[in-house]
Amino acid sequence: MSQVIVQRIRELVSLNPDVVCFGSEADQVGDDWIKKAEQKLGFELPRSYKWFLNTYAGGEIGAEEVYSIYGVDFESVNGGILSINISWV
Repeated sequence: MSQVIVQRIRELVSLNPDVVCFGSEADQVGDDWIKKAEQKLGFELPRSYKWFLNTYAGGEIGAEEVYSIYGVDFESVNGGILSINISWV
C-alpha cells in the first residue's frame, strides 16, 4: 500500500474514535499466526489485510467487526479460523 493510503487510513481512524475501535500494534499477533491462518485457509491473505492485522490487530467500525486473528487455536475460536469479507481489501 502506498504511504498516502496508509496516512489517510491512520487519519480517518484517529478522527473517528466514536465510530472506529481498533487495537494497536501492541495487540497484534505475529507473522507466524498470519502464516498459520493462510495455511489453514489455503490461500495468501491480501497484503493490505496483513498490514491491517499488523497495525491494528482487529476491531470494529460502528457495530461491524473487522475480523482478525486472535492468537488462539483456530478450532477453539467462535466462528472458526476467520470469517473474512475480503471485498474491502
